[in-house]
Amino acid sequence: MLFPAVLVGLLAGSATSKSLKYTIPASMKLADDCVTPGEYEIANFITFAGLANGTSNTTSFYFTDVDTGISTCCQRNSTSTPSTPNPNLTPRWPCDNTAVEFMYQANGLTVIEAVCPGNTATNFEASGLTTFDLDCTTTSKGTSCVSKESLVADNFTSLQPRPS
Repeated sequence: MLFPAVLVGLLAGSATSKSLKYTIPASMKLADDCVTPGEYEIANFITFAGLANGTSNTTSFYFTDVDTGISTCCQRNSTSTPSTPNPNLTPRWPCDNTAVEFMYQANGLTVIEAVCPGNTATNFEASGLTTFDLDCTTTSKGTSCVSKESLVADNFTSLQPRPS
């Protein structure tokens, strides 16, 4: 009766492994204690687009990845400096925890999380695009938008080498 014991072990193993929305390349060497990003949550998403010249544009939200244990505030404002490694790429904005960055474009919020930060052999990052149902108000100074949902859960859908 070894079969039922093996079956129970396989079921327990599959129940505890998470389903990723991207494929980890075979060449990528992960440390045993490396937890790959899978799902994330965005809370309290707010954006403001100024009418003048764009210098007053702001984006702010709170990011949480339960799997990796990262929780951080993310904000872009007139004093923010992009963390983009190459000026020819779309600007990325760092969160308080520098393992997380974001880009806000017309089609939504792209969040980027370093995979196993601190491990120089793993220079990969996971990313995901989140769209929001926004409640917007326009004034003479610009347009302010707030997510109608206070918490939006989403998935990382891409795993790529970090651009240089």
